[in-house]
Amino acid sequence: MKKFNTFLLMTSIALTIQAHAAQVIQPESATVIEMSNRDMNRIYCQNGAVNDVHHSEEKPVKITQDGKNAFVKFLIEVNPMTGEKKYASQSIEAYIVCDGAVYSLIMKPKNVNSKTVQLGSVDTNKIYENIKTLGSLPEEERALKLTLEALKDEMPESYTVKVNTTDLKIKVIPDTVITRRRDIKVDGLDLELTEYNVRAENDVQLHEQMFLNSVFGNNIFAVTIENHKLKNNQMTRLFIVKKQVLQ
Repeated sequence: MKKFNTFLLMTSIALTIQAHAAQVIQPESATVIEMSNRDMNRIYCQNGAVNDVHHSEEKPVKITQDGKNAFVKFLIEVNPMTGEKKYASQSIEAYIVCDGAVYSLIMKPKNVNSKTVQLGSVDTNKIYENIKTLGSLPEEERALKLTLEALKDEMPESYTVKVNTTDLKIKVIPDTVITRRRDIKVDGLDLELTEYNVRAENDVQLHEQMFLNSVFGNNIFAVTIENHKLKNNQMTRLFIVKKQVLQ
């Protein structure tokens, strides 16, 4: 059997949310999200109404609900003597009930523009199957199992697979051209694998540490390269496992 070398990161790297797009999150697992500590933020329930909102009342945040929406505004302290404003900086946990499903949000106030978060839906049977299969395994074994399943193209139906349809080329590693092939998400376990095709433009020796680059994500947990040594125009596959880290 062919041996693959997987490089595992043993230190946690915080999840970074892309600022330019609405983030879609799923129920049954806590999700870290950045929100504006100055402007109003919006949470949108895709498949029904926002039924309820729960958070610690003593926290400096106001959350209101209206139909399919909830609105989040972090409170701003004003010094009565100087008029100086102090903006929220501490994370706050909130539970949003959307169409009967509970979404756990770790909201991180930042000096950013107003954010919109969409509460999506997922087949609860898929979550159950994923937790039953992988939930008891250590994180390193989960990442290895997911990588091997992708290598062999033997993913269970409970995974969500999205094939990349763009031809955007990534050129951050010398003498290589990299294209994103597909994303494989394990719903319920905050685990996701992205597979890339790597083509050599010259003879090149690859190693996993090369791909610890924010271009591939700031929450990288494991990196696997199918073939480390490539001649000019040869191709190999690259697998990067990412996970959400709560802080």
